[in-house]
Amino acid sequence: MPSVTMPPVFRFGRFVYRPKWMTTLATIAMVALALTAAQWQQGRAQQKRTLQARYDLAEQQPRRLVVGTETLQQVAYRHVRLLGSWVPEKAIWIDNRTHQGLAGYHLIMPLHFPGTDRYVLINRGWVPRSANLARMAAVPDGLVEVLGRSVPPPGSYVELSQQTVSGPIWQNLSVERYARRYVMSVMPVLVEQASSKDDGLIREWKKPDAGVHKHVAYAVQWYCIALAVVVLYVVLNIKRQPVGQ
Repeated sequence: MPSVTMPPVFRFGRFVYRPKWMTTLATIAMVALALTAAQWQQGRAQQKRTLQARYDLAEQQPRRLVVGTETLQQVAYRHVRLLGSWVPEKAIWIDNRTHQGLAGYHLIMPLHFPGTDRYVLINRGWVPRSANLARMAAVPDGLVEVLGRSVPPPGSYVELSQQTVSGPIWQNLSVERYARRYVMSVMPVLVEQASSKDDGLIREWKKPDAGVHKHVAYAVQWYCIALAVVVLYVVLNIKRQPVGQ
């Protein structure tokens, strides 16, 4: 069965541009899909720019004294000052955290706000697996001051096993799971401790990054795909006519 082709669009010497209908329709569909994906990524990039602006503004705000009654929106990504007492018996270790290529743990310890029934979880830092965990978890008694940055709690994780909690060793941190397990009223935030203490814990936290560049890169890739499809469509449909035609 002969192929159904479109009439020649133009001629240039012995070359003729004569695409097939099916090729044209497929090209249009692929280009439309690529452009739609690129525009969606651009929209996501704009959303992330707005979020990054919030992060940057929070970074510039003066350090806030937190007393335990604040909401997540009030303290997210703010530099905070906390006054409370450590609860070392309810500390947990988050496994499979790396630092400079070494495996280790993040030490998560609750801090109790005096005069309330509320707690906040503090990420006190990273230690290698070879460390003496009991010694690392040692803290002073009484009221202490903790400086740090408040961040939203970690997102949900895909966990392939039900054995995600083994005593104080956890695979992932869930504030809700922690509050249920220890029957505590825990603020919906996590504070990354920044206090300079000679306790062997490493505190090198990344600056909040909304991921704008990732979405911009994806958008550029989709635009390049659309352009490549158009170029291939044109090149593959230019035919050289035999001599005498």
